[in-house]
Amino acid sequence: MLNWMSYGIIIGSCTSSFSALLVLIELCCLKYKDLSNTMIFFLMIIDLFISFTRLAIMYPISSLWCACSQTTWVVFRQWHKYLVFFIAYSMHCIIVKEKNISLRCLKYYLAFTLLLSLSAGILNYMFIKVEIESICVLLLDVNASIYYLIFALEYTPDFFILIFLCFYYGRIKNVLKKEIMVCNLKSARKRFFAKRLFGYCFMFCLYIFPYFIIEMVNDYEHDRNAGSLEETLSMIYSWYPFMDALVYGFTKSFKKNILNLIWKSPKFDTTQETLQVLREGQILRPRYYLDLAEISEPSSIFK
Repeated sequence: MLNWMSYGIIIGSCTSSFSALLVLIELCCLKYKDLSNTMIFFLMIIDLFISFTRLAIMYPISSLWCACSQTTWVVFRQWHKYLVFFIAYSMHCIIVKEKNISLRCLKYYLAFTLLLSLSAGILNYMFIKVEIESICVLLLDVNASIYYLIFALEYTPDFFILIFLCFYYGRIKNVLKKEIMVCNLKSARKRFFAKRLFGYCFMFCLYIFPYFIIEMVNDYEHDRNAGSLEETLSMIYSWYPFMDALVYGFTKSFKKNILNLIWKSPKFDTTQETLQVLREGQILRPRYYLDLAEISEPSSIFK
């Protein structure tokens, strides 16, 4: 019988899937796309798989089903962190260093990090032990030395990425604020300028710490409450893609594009075409630059 936590996981997974799909539809319908759109597109696909696999773990059909669901979750969870890092790195290059990142570079990076993520998933499949309770419970079936080695390999890159995210976004915020203040725009005088940058770091903390804490508790209690801990983990990560979509996908540009899909406006398309020409000529900053500065409305550019 389903308990309140199970209902929370189902609602969270459905809400997350709908949010990610909405962002994907908006991105697919965009007439003019840039590098940031491609990165967010892949991020939302990854979030969809994270949402689906957490839902799949709730239904322990068989040991193989549980093991495959967990392995898929590990692959996409790993790939997620590499893409989040690349988003921060590319924004830092474009905004702070004023260097462009090519689409080819992104393709190579995605292919390489997917291979790394698949390797992590295969290792996970080799060492996990499945216990079927009310949901799939998966534990590492290794001795202490290998367990702590796997633990270190999992979380050392995570904390390094978090440090780089804080560094990159701190520098981006400083550059943005200086440039916006020169233009004397109201957004620079807000108490919490470029809140979205803080949201990126917060989301990565939410990505790391629940899993890290539950792993530590699980190890301390010697797997006595593994089932309830797995449920708690599923609850958190079922809602994670929804919050990810809020931070990365639901920008001012997103709202305007969705409204245009519902109510078509020739004037909107003409404006977007003009903006694209300005971006290609490097006269105008990339779309996400304006979203971060909270001045993404086309009308504010032409004033």
